[in-house]
Amino acid sequence: MRPAILLLMSGLLGAQTAPPKTVPAQPAAPQAAAPTGAFVHVPVKAREKRNPLAGDPTAKAAGQKLFQQHCAECHGESAEGGKKAPMLAGGPMADATPGQIFWILTNGVLGKGMPEWSRLPPAQR
Repeated sequence: MRPAILLLMSGLLGAQTAPPKTVPAQPAAPQAAAPTGAFVHVPVKAREKRNPLAGDPTAKAAGQKLFQQHCAECHGESAEGGKKAPMLAGGPMADATPGQIFWILTNGVLGKGMPEWSRLPPAQR
C-alpha cells in the first residue's frame, strides 16, 4: 500500500485502533456492507486490504495535511462536501473499508471528476 494515501485515509477517517506493530497477528479487515456508488467497482481483493498505519499517532495529522492539500478544494475543509464533490464525513464512506477507500483514492472516479492519486510520489502514497 502507498503510505501517503494511507496517511490521507487516516487523516480523513481518524486513526483507527489496531494492535501495536510488535504484535504479529492482526485482525481481519472489516467487512463492508454491500458496496454502493463508486465502491461497486472496487475488486473484492482490494476491499480486504487493511490500513497498516492504523494506530500510528502521527498518521492522522499527516493525513489531514494531505487532505487539505489535495482534497479539501472539492470535498470541503471538513469533508462536508461541496459543489464539486460529495461529503466524506458520512454516507457511504462511513461503511467503507480501508481497502475500498485506498482503491478509490488510487484509481479515482473519473466519470464523476475525481482524479486518481496514484501519481503522488511514493513517500506521499
